[in-house]
Amino acid sequence: MLRSFRSILAAPAAYRLWWKLVGGPAWAQVLVQEYIQPMPGAHILEIGCGPGTILRYLPQSEYLGFDLSSKYIAMAKKRLSPNDADSFYGRALEYAENADYDQAIRDYDQALTLSPRFTKALHNRSLAYAHSGAYLSSVRDFGRWIQLRFGILGVTIRLLLLAIALAFVFWAKRSPRKCNMV
Repeated sequence: MLRSFRSILAAPAAYRLWWKLVGGPAWAQVLVQEYIQPMPGAHILEIGCGPGTILRYLPQSEYLGFDLSSKYIAMAKKRLSPNDADSFYGRALEYAENADYDQAIRDYDQALTLSPRFTKALHNRSLAYAHSGAYLSSVRDFGRWIQLRFGILGVTIRLLLLAIALAFVFWAKRSPRKCNMV
């Protein structure tokens, strides 16, 4: 019985259906946030990892999973593909940490292309723009981040920030003295 059930779940579509029916996403999120509580950069070993469904709930970390099923391992490897939003985000964080803001911005762009509502990537791209001197782009991203986080109130805050940024830029261009940013 267990073998036939496992052979059915070896099909990706069947596993995804089963995972959603048993409430897997909610349980995985509770498991990670309340029990495992991994820190970013942690080394995580999962025995019986299945197709790696827990990966999307983990912070950027060193992950190693074991499973008896080679089909599950193949599915998990697809989840770890270097072209997903989390991978680009993780690389961007490393570039930003090393003050390579142009490369960080490119990777944040890729993460946001794959996942447009990825608020952490949007916020950090805003910071990378500010560090690289692209202040209007920084304000634009920060405003978008506020809008995504706070809804209609965020739209009002975003418009206010944009007006302040534009006023500052016009003031800086008309001012005869050099304006330094911190």
